[in-house]
Amino acid sequence: ENLYGITIWKVQTGKLIRIVKGNIMVKSVSPDGFLAAESEYKAIKIREVRTGKLIRTLEGHSGSVESVDFSPDSKYLASGSEDKTIKIWEVQTGKLIRTLEGHSGSVESVDFSPDGRYLASGGKDGTIKIWEVQTGKLIRTLKGDTDWIISVNFSPNGRYLASAGVWGTTIKIWEVQTGKLIRTLKGHTHWVLSVDFSPDGRYLV
Repeated sequence: ENLYGITIWKVQTGKLIRIVKGNIMVKSVSPDGFLAAESEYKAIKIREVRTGKLIRTLEGHSGSVESVDFSPDSKYLASGSEDKTIKIWEVQTGKLIRTLEGHSGSVESVDFSPDGRYLASGGKDGTIKIWEVQTGKLIRTLKGDTDWIISVNFSPNGRYLASAGVWGTTIKIWEVQTGKLIRTLKGHTHWVLSVDFSPDGRYLV
């Protein structure tokens, strides 16, 4: 039996809603809760959460898809790939809107800002990049103290960005508008693979 896949649970009851099997690497649920995106090597599959029905498959990356994220209005989906690019797709049509190029290594994490204006990306080249979604313009490049950024996450107010990566044991918090490093959080004794803010922005896990 194929044990790879994702499980969908109902938060209020803990009830198991659905198991989607497959060689699924990463996934994201749309903010409106209707669609989920998953990557299977080079392809991205978008499903209806309630039924598990496959809505569409997005293809265009030449390498493995390492990260996906829906925009806050659920209209767009960003994907980061081993091919060193980021692609922005229109969810309703599956149309490729824009390809962002600038990383010199695999793009391991993508995250839309809460207002949907910006997209942050982190990659194996050790850089964090902030892009303007509508134009595709690279706004800023940040360099941490690790050679492999694996997680980036905007704060709920969009003012800050948290990052973490392989080979590093700290979490960095950056000011988005200036690119200034605000704080370094220490405490882990091994790689930090994922960071996320609480909804009110007071806490970071």
